[in-house]
Amino acid sequence: MKKKRLLIIFMLLFVLFIASFTWLLLQEERYQYGYTRNYQFDPLKLNNEDLEFVLINENDVESNKNLKDDYFFGKEEDFYLLVNKFYELVLLENASFSKLDSIEFSTLCDNVNSGFYSSYFTYSKIENVDGKKVRVHRYVFIDLQSKTLRIIEEYIEPVILIWNKINLSKIKYSASDVLELTDRNGGSDQRQTVNNNCYVRVGMFPDSAEFRGWSVSYIETYSEKNEQIVINEYDPFTGELLPSEKK
Repeated sequence: MKKKRLLIIFMLLFVLFIASFTWLLLQEERYQYGYTRNYQFDPLKLNNEDLEFVLINENDVESNKNLKDDYFFGKEEDFYLLVNKFYELVLLENASFSKLDSIEFSTLCDNVNSGFYSSYFTYSKIENVDGKKVRVHRYVFIDLQSKTLRIIEEYIEPVILIWNKINLSKIKYSASDVLELTDRNGGSDQRQTVNNNCYVRVGMFPDSAEFRGWSVSYIETYSEKNEQIVINEYDPFTGELLPSEKK
């Protein structure tokens, strides 16, 4: 009899959980803007103890861009180190305590072997803001050309705990690896067809309904439609080129 009661209680709790979770999923997400801030940094001091992130205004960001397109390129690891140091020095947090939702790196077609000049990260975590539990989303843009980092923060309700996550420690093939694979297997020939007038994006977006792994895109620079001349997807654990889903 006791076991039967426990089973009934367990089933009732399970039904209540399913009903509550379903109700949460059906709720419309509410977004609240937090802030946008821009910071200046010196890429050459990345590994120095005196690395600083200096708060600047929007006009300073534009004026700091090099009009001669003299790009500064960095390794993939440099961007991870930069965002981790920003979290530590400015946000006074450890980035590993937030969920990494997506990453993207950019470079130019005639510099695919030189590294990347910009990156984009999104992070999220659950916090209490003004007495309410919310999902805090942070969008971090790093641009080595202008030597700036931009962060945008927003708050989302309701809180749903089931998300995808990027675990960098488990990824066997990096953004640099899959870019090299793409360029070696046809990408180089394709970018030559537009005289290297294109740029490259390598990203991973687990929350996308179409997510399958790393996405590598070569995009023509002067195309009105931003035409993509190469689109490859790779398994981040095996490096396998995934078959195209185009019909």
